[in-house]
Amino acid sequence: MQSNLHFETNWRVSLIGLFCKKQIREGSDDMYGIIREGNKQYYITRILGFYNDSEDPDFGRYFIVLDRNKKKIQKVYLYNPEVKPHLDLRVLLLDNDTDDWILDEHEFGCVDFLSEVNLPEMVSHNIIDRDVIDKCVAYDKPSTFKEVNEILSEKDAEIFMDITGEFHDARIVELEKIDDNSLRVLFDGIWGCDVELYFEGDVSYCTDSRDPMEYDPYWGDSQVAIQDGFITFYDDAYTDVSEINDNWCWFRARKMSYKIIPL
Repeated sequence: MQSNLHFETNWRVSLIGLFCKKQIREGSDDMYGIIREGNKQYYITRILGFYNDSEDPDFGRYFIVLDRNKKKIQKVYLYNPEVKPHLDLRVLLLDNDTDDWILDEHEFGCVDFLSEVNLPEMVSHNIIDRDVIDKCVAYDKPSTFKEVNEILSEKDAEIFMDITGEFHDARIVELEKIDDNSLRVLFDGIWGCDVELYFEGDVSYCTDSRDPMEYDPYWGDSQVAIQDGFITFYDDAYTDVSEINDNWCWFRARKMSYKIIPL
């Protein structure tokens, strides 16, 4: 499902803020992104810069990254301009550390070693010196992001929320009870990806409120709560976990892991 521009949500504002504000996480793994190439093809690379080339708050924003083969530096728009006015994310951020960036007054900029060159102009005209590309390749060390990631801390939960946009427009398409202690849940509708969740240990859940035969199956937002040895994932970003009951859609277990499936 693709979403129209007029669906203004808190998570979307948070997502844009992620790119435009200097929010540094302790122990961060630098700014990496999943670059979607379409037809479920993608690669993971370090983000080199973030800019805006128009007044459009959505379709003018773009990242500068290495291409898949690390042969050139390219511009990748945050939202796919080919499906405008729908919002189809082309870059899924895995972290947002800008500690080694030089930012302007509008919070656009690039990694510090590229700040002496006019990076947007160089990329637009495809006139990038070989030594600049070599520096970017050396900077692009492999990400520690794994295919399946367990949520162990509040930081892990924050990264999960950032990548998935708090599950806005998500819906459950598969629910599989693997055994008495484990559950697999597949969501689609998330902007730019599907997400597979795995719950293990003392698993409990209720999905009645998202039964498509009776109710709206699409989530508006979500939250992960880690408390008393359990992790709870539910469809409400503003209600405390202590108040959650079967009027919400929720999952609870000792362990929660996720797999991002770029589209």
